Amino acid sequence: MSVSPRQQAVSDHFYRRIRQVANNPEMTDTQRTDALRRMVLEIFERATEEDLLHFSTVYARITYAAHKFGLPRELVVQERQFRRGRNQTPDPAELANRLLLGLRIATELTSRLFGTEAPAILAEYLAIEFPPYRPPEVKRRYYQLRVLAAEIDPVAQLLWVRREDRPELVYTIPYGEPELADSLVRGAVEILEKISGPFIILNLLNAQLREGNRLYPTQIVIEPDFLVNVTDVAGCFGNGPAFQPWSSLPKRLLPFEKRPPLVRGNIVNSFLDILIHRPESRFRDVLPTIFEMQPLELCLFSDQEVRQLIQELKHHFLTVQKFVVQLLPELDIDRETVMLEPTFLSPSYGLQGRLDLLQSQRDTEEATTSIVELKTSKIYKPNRHGIRSDNFIQTLLYDLMINRALGREANVRSYILYSVDYDNPVRYAPPEFNRQMEAIAARNQLVGIEMLLAQLGKRDLRRQTDALLTRIEPGRLGELGSFTERDHQTVLATYAQLDDLERRYFGAFLGFVAREQRLAKVGEQKIDHVNGLASLWLDERDDKIDRFELLDGLTFEHYDVAENILTLRRSPENSTLIKFRQGDIIALYGCAEPIARPGDAVKSQIFKSTIMDVRELSVLLRPRNPQLNDGVFRRKPYWSIEKDVLDSSFKNHYLGLYLWAQAGTEVRKRWLGLLPPGQAAPYPQLVSAELTDEQDGILRKIITAPDYFLLWGPPGTGKTSKMLHHLVRHLLAETRENILLVAYTNRAVDEICESIERITDERGAPFRDYLRIGSRLGTSPHYEDRLLQVRSKSARGRKELRQLIDDCRVVVGTVASVGGKTELFQLKQFDRIVVDEASQILEPLLGGILTRAPRSLLIGDHRQLPAVVQQGETETRVGDASLREIGLTNLGTSLFERLYLTARNHGWSWAYDQLRYQGRMHRDIMAFPALHFYGGKLDILPETISYRIKQLAPIEAGMPTDELQHTLRAQRLVFLSTPVDIATPDPKVNRHEAEMLVRLVEAFTTLYAGSERPIQSGDIGIITPYRAQIAFIRNLLQTRGYSPDDFTVDTVERYQGSAKRIVLMSLCANDSGQLQRMSQISEEGVDRKLNVAMTRARDHLVLVGCPEVLQHSEVYASLLAHVELQQTTA
Repeated sequence: MSVSPRQQAVSDHFYRRIRQVANNPEMTDTQRTDALRRMVLEIFERATEEDLLHFSTVYARITYAAHKFGLPRELVVQERQFRRGRNQTPDPAELANRLLLGLRIATELTSRLFGTEAPAILAEYLAIEFPPYRPPEVKRRYYQLRVLAAEIDPVAQLLWVRREDRPELVYTIPYGEPELADSLVRGAVEILEKISGPFIILNLLNAQLREGNRLYPTQIVIEPDFLVNVTDVAGCFGNGPAFQPWSSLPKRLLPFEKRPPLVRGNIVNSFLDILIHRPESRFRDVLPTIFEMQPLELCLFSDQEVRQLIQELKHHFLTVQKFVVQLLPELDIDRETVMLEPTFLSPSYGLQGRLDLLQSQRDTEEATTSIVELKTSKIYKPNRHGIRSDNFIQTLLYDLMINRALGREANVRSYILYSVDYDNPVRYAPPEFNRQMEAIAARNQLVGIEMLLAQLGKRDLRRQTDALLTRIEPGRLGELGSFTERDHQTVLATYAQLDDLERRYFGAFLGFVAREQRLAKVGEQKIDHVNGLASLWLDERDDKIDRFELLDGLTFEHYDVAENILTLRRSPENSTLIKFRQGDIIALYGCAEPIARPGDAVKSQIFKSTIMDVRELSVLLRPRNPQLNDGVFRRKPYWSIEKDVLDSSFKNHYLGLYLWAQAGTEVRKRWLGLLPPGQAAPYPQLVSAELTDEQDGILRKIITAPDYFLLWGPPGTGKTSKMLHHLVRHLLAETRENILLVAYTNRAVDEICESIERITDERGAPFRDYLRIGSRLGTSPHYEDRLLQVRSKSARGRKELRQLIDDCRVVVGTVASVGGKTELFQLKQFDRIVVDEASQILEPLLGGILTRAPRSLLIGDHRQLPAVVQQGETETRVGDASLREIGLTNLGTSLFERLYLTARNHGWSWAYDQLRYQGRMHRDIMAFPALHFYGGKLDILPETISYRIKQLAPIEAGMPTDELQHTLRAQRLVFLSTPVDIATPDPKVNRHEAEMLVRLVEAFTTLYAGSERPIQSGDIGIITPYRAQIAFIRNLLQTRGYSPDDFTVDTVERYQGSAKRIVLMSLCANDSGQLQRMSQISEEGVDRKLNVAMTRARDHLVLVGCPEVLQHSEVYASLLAHVELQQTTA
């Protein structure tokens, strides 16, 4: 077999690294073995990277490689044992043997995977003998077995699979044999044949291993790590016992219409929480709170509808109260020990779900686990148990999940509580195995649809999209309910009105969003980790600790029932570094031991929570669902927290895309850049004397822009503090416009609130007559009283609430919180929408916002960091020629950037402008970004602004006492050279740079100690590209007597939107191969990461790195030359 130049180059690269590890005297055997373990993973990654396959686990990638390259069984076994082994043995001889074993494995893998012959100098390692291997006894029956689909033969109807935990074992599933051909297994295999192909993970249920290594499963779970909501699976059975998965597509696209039955259901669910806490509650006392629960929805109803709703709610309230007071004891359920709305994750069945009420078997004498699901709807087409089909399926799936999570001894009993039926509200839902397996089949079909969506754009985009939408034509499907059929027809009618280009656009982003959602769920196994929800159970603890995404060993301290605040103790001995912050959404789960294991998160319920505070010895959380008492938190000896993924956020992307498709023809054409925005003469008068001439001139263009205006605001140019502030002030005083102000993050929305509250009336009182859409958890305490749910408390009825909404001319919120509020736009017609941080927002997400008003202002800087996208560039790159012609070359590009470049290229100067003067950076720091990132169109403040003097001022600090202090005293922009770190096994750590950063902290502290501005906590920020380097720097700071929390040590991504007096950058490039990951080059050739990092600094910017490595990068070479020239000039 011929060897390609790439294969030769990559194998030479690894052979060279193997020699370096083998001959490095500065590394211990333990460090060298760890380095080889990482290298082995990288070898597999490089060998499979061109296949464009996603692997959610290491095992999946290695199993695929073993199958593709025909690796010997013995090599696969030895590689797994070497990689899984830990270097904790104190025996030097055993460590030396493990090192030799690793050298052979790395050498042989490189040779076999890249088809090259190992150099003679490494040949000795291939002669090293492997330890003897004895295969374990093969079991005959598997309750569950995770495998990788390795190969399918549709002619012979055979599926070959490899065990995930032991990939050297290959089995055959003869799905063409009569026993399997007519079973649910055949349907699962069809998904492999027609949609996914092989090389995905499967979970075999109740599999029998028979002669000839043949497996006969009862059911197959396709991609079990892709968790589907139980309610979505149950929704497939909404029209009877047969399931229909294709209705999930219209459901994800259409606005969520809050009809009275749905609003009633949401309110009645809250009754269960209220009555479990306070069974003696009276309906008349609870009634006033419903306007806090659903303020916007209730405003849409007529008085008659509200009166009817209240009558129905009273009936449902009394039924739920009867259940809590009378029926719970009859069911042997103790109210004091129930859990409300616990969440369970089940990678065994590919499901996730949140129950209404659960009592664990641990809290009952009979050792039974009771599930209760509350339903407010009519009992449509009941089955033989008197239960609706979709409700029954829901309980069946929960039965599977709870038995798997809590063990077979859980002894689950499932009930449906129908609050519409006061006389006979409770129905027992017995488990039915065959229906459970059928529900898994429906779940597989939903996953298959997700796969089809994710494949959009990989072939003929128009043909793919047309074919997909054709699948939802009612005539091709079975019986659909009237509402469901209407939804199908609505989506089809909207798609039919689109022209060829618009259909291509629609299909491209449908695929893009589906791929993003997939990665959010399952992630992708890579050296540079892309984490998904599945990391909760797939990733090893050490990997999570390395990423600062796990805090375990927590113990219960206190639960404040009234405030719903849970306090967990941190052990003083636990020095684990974390990156959790106030406001972060996390998953909390119990553990039997202080050290969390990968499976702990799926062996009990998950409490989705928000971090309220992180302290040295405690963590304060607010669970999403309040509990009756602290009993549930006392049951586990230890607790762990990890990051959570909000799957619901993708609904707004799909909705935005659909609303764009539903908009008028001219709106869609302008969106695509096919029509220019309208023109108007600028506002004729001075807007504000507080603005510079440039700012005032641009603002006058913005005020009269009839369609959209694009404001490019580089760092420190006053986008929010000046431009947005004076625009809102002018519109409030001179017009009657209703204004919607949105941003991507809650922090940016807080800044918007601060900006508009600086608007004052003639008495000097701040402007506070605005509404904020969102939750308390993401809102600064300063602005909580502006939240809609808080202000609605003062309303004594629907009319007062409606009047409040009508009278407020300004509404603020995040794009996510506002975009999904269809009822807000039904209640209020906005005249203008202002989007801050627009260059960080993906195109579909803005479809739910910008189509709602005739005028819009997008504020952003497309030369800073773009929207966060999990997909790689190969998947976001647009291949469709028609879309590329309109400037859509990458789906990860923001609408702001695409329209700005389109307007500039077409000369639509009336629709865009750039702010040029910045008030953040000293001129010496600004010089390089201004020239290289902004083409010379960035300057310090004009002479009319007094702060300009500070931007030109020399450094005013104490007298230096050493050479380093002298350098810092002389220059504001400094580069300090450090060597490559060859002694540390992790290439993402450079201890020399970390040491230099600590010296810099000491030097700056000393220099400014006697000045008017001594260094304070928070003055110095440290930016570095890798989490491992962050941990190393924080540990070193702590060792030297500094509190790491006094310095924001983080990646550049977490720094966007903030600024520091002094910024220190550890570039941490130990190899030229790392330079590509350090940079993010835009289509205009701008390194966005370096731009953001450099423009965070006000007074000092110090870069630390290895110049020999950095010179391989064009932009860093230019930066080094710039710094050298400045130093020479000085």
